[in-house]
Amino acid sequence: MTESLEDVLRKSVIAWRNNPSLGAPYLFSSIVSIFLAALYVAAVIFLLNPLQGISLAAFGQPAINWSLLALDIVLFILLLFALALIASYFQAGAIGMSWKALETGKTSLDDLTYYGNRKFFSVFLANMIIYVPVMLIAIVLTGLQFIFPGDFTSILLALAGIVLAMFPYAIVIGDMGAFKSIGYSYDFFKENKLQTTLLYAFTYYFSLFATYWLILACTAIFSFSLFFIPSPGGFASINEFFSWIIPAVPIIASAGILAFVVFILAASYVLSPLAALFWAELYLSKAKHKNHNKKND
Repeated sequence: MTESLEDVLRKSVIAWRNNPSLGAPYLFSSIVSIFLAALYVAAVIFLLNPLQGISLAAFGQPAINWSLLALDIVLFILLLFALALIASYFQAGAIGMSWKALETGKTSLDDLTYYGNRKFFSVFLANMIIYVPVMLIAIVLTGLQFIFPGDFTSILLALAGIVLAMFPYAIVIGDMGAFKSIGYSYDFFKENKLQTTLLYAFTYYFSLFATYWLILACTAIFSFSLFFIPSPGGFASINEFFSWIIPAVPIIASAGILAFVVFILAASYVLSPLAALFWAELYLSKAKHKNHNKKND
């Protein structure tokens, strides 16, 4: 007998509680991605800025260095590919860790590197095959929404998310290639329409609800910092303004960084690993059910 959705959620939560390291892939992915994005922004601003002749003293039309602009665009495309590869590596590793946590009760960072090294390119290739055309269609539908009423883009993304949810789990757990995993995900949905749709809806709204609370908590942290900043009583000169704002900057910046860290940690160690465990357990429950029926036949 196949597992109910309640059993899938219960087993996933137990595995999550017993394996705090499940959040590590998502944390590492966030750190590396933020570092590369910040490096690109710094390089464009300080070394490869295509806008020439900008200064505080002159606000005229800036000259554009087209060679630098073209280089920035090429580097941006390379950055996107690098971020996609990084995300695929840690996604494969996270699914492998989820699999081991559900099957054996324990997982480690060795599973992250093992499955990340073995499966990252297949996950990356499948992501490109799926999401590049989906994003192109979404852009067209977004344009159509200005002409015809309707939320076509959200419907497309939701359908793609439901029908193709299983492909990375088929790659890592089922040891399939990129193309076969996409077909398997579609077949999986056809055979398990109700459970797949319900789990997608639960995961989506659970993440959305938790994200709202996270944003509220981060806003509270940021707002609390304002109590340590004295209220301005009016500025008679520019010096008085700077004498007020300069001490306030470190307080506001510290609160912003703290709120950002809280958000990243909560997303990495709670939301993302739980979602991966939910889908991995659903995949495993159906695979075991199929194998059991084959043995009986």
